[in-house]
Amino acid sequence: MQFYRIYKLFDLQCLFRTADIRRYIEWKVAFIQIQLSYDPAVHFPPPAGWSDSDRTRALSFIGTPYDQRHEFLRSLAEDYKLPLVISGDRWDKVYPPETRAKYVVSGSLRTADYRKGIWQSKINLAFVTQSNQEDVAHKAFEIAACEAFLLALRTPGHQAAFKEDKEAVFFSTLEECAEKARYYLDHAAEREAIARRGRERAVASGYDNDTQLKRVLLKLDGIETSPTI
Repeated sequence: MQFYRIYKLFDLQCLFRTADIRRYIEWKVAFIQIQLSYDPAVHFPPPAGWSDSDRTRALSFIGTPYDQRHEFLRSLAEDYKLPLVISGDRWDKVYPPETRAKYVVSGSLRTADYRKGIWQSKINLAFVTQSNQEDVAHKAFEIAACEAFLLALRTPGHQAAFKEDKEAVFFSTLEECAEKARYYLDHAAEREAIARRGRERAVASGYDNDTQLKRVLLKLDGIETSPTI
């Protein structure tokens, strides 16, 4: 691989995955662990007055069917009878036409459409790509920045980034996800309060692109910075 020919030539490597840290320590190369982040120009709260009447997507997933997400999501819809809505690419690889017709409403959503899809969702689901050794979902920070309700897989990274049940809600099993989805679909005021606090945490903790880039530039200048989570 080309990477192994050139990785020691860089002044600084930027790591997103905690799993990479051990490797880079062993390789004795300079690195900084930075936060997967949101773009403030794209990910921001909905207009004033936005309410549940504008949220036409109930239990929503915007993304691709990595790992076993397709089985998990179909079970939420068919075994637990939850109102699932999916947008994204590659669902034709895992669902037959009749299943896609029930749950997949569009292909990939980008920029303004992606933001609007998040705004329109009562509950935004987020997973991590475990096959890629991820500990957090990039979209978790984008969802929070959009002041939308986040229901994410419980991982150490997510628990460090957001206070559980205060700034985001987490699940470890299919049953727990279904239980929490059903509860919060029926409790709009609690959803909105958690979404608001999630947005406040994302801003206050610097989960934005500019803050993370500043940390990288300071590191290059020889100034140590602390991780944001």
